[in-house]
Amino acid sequence: CEGLTIRGSHYVIFDKKDNANQLRRQVVEKAYFAPFTGFTVSNKSETLPDAKVNHYSALKKALPKNVNMMTLTNNYAKFHDGLVLMRFAHTYGVDEHPTLSQPATISLKDIFADGVEIVSAKEMSLTGNQPVANLERKERSEWTVVPLNKNVEDQMKDHSSFTEKIPFDADTMVVTLRPMEIRTFLCKLEIEQSIESQIAVVYS
Repeated sequence: CEGLTIRGSHYVIFDKKDNANQLRRQVVEKAYFAPFTGFTVSNKSETLPDAKVNHYSALKKALPKNVNMMTLTNNYAKFHDGLVLMRFAHTYGVDEHPTLSQPATISLKDIFADGVEIVSAKEMSLTGNQPVANLERKERSEWTVVPLNKNVEDQMKDHSSFTEKIPFDADTMVVTLRPMEIRTFLCKLEIEQSIESQIAVVYS
């Protein structure tokens, strides 16, 4: 027995700082969120254009380059009255890029194409087990931080909190994400019956 063999991939990027950070983030997204391959049963007489579904996108338009839809699932719907869990993340850190490290704003009302609509949304904790308002009412722990040296102390001053969190407005359903911030929502979706079968695999 030769034992277990593990093979990995290494990506090396050579560019200026701003460009390298952007390329690195793009490569990471493609590597960790690669598309799934799906198959369907087709009669021999059917050509590809005549297949049941050969292409479909539930998104109305592409998300901003610094925003990723991390989660779209109905796995927890039975615990939340049929609501779908959605999670969005800002993919850049502070000062990684002159523009893409800025806060990003999206509207949940404009996420999906015609036939799919988010009619209501409630912000939850990261894990989705309680409303985020419950956490904000609790007293946060105060941590005593001791810098290891002056260089670390200077870095901590430079990378202080980027900006105050902007509360989610359930009426407008506008979300603002700060660098590296992840926000979770329970959403009520209305889906037209004519396209429900096409997107079933997306959120199941």
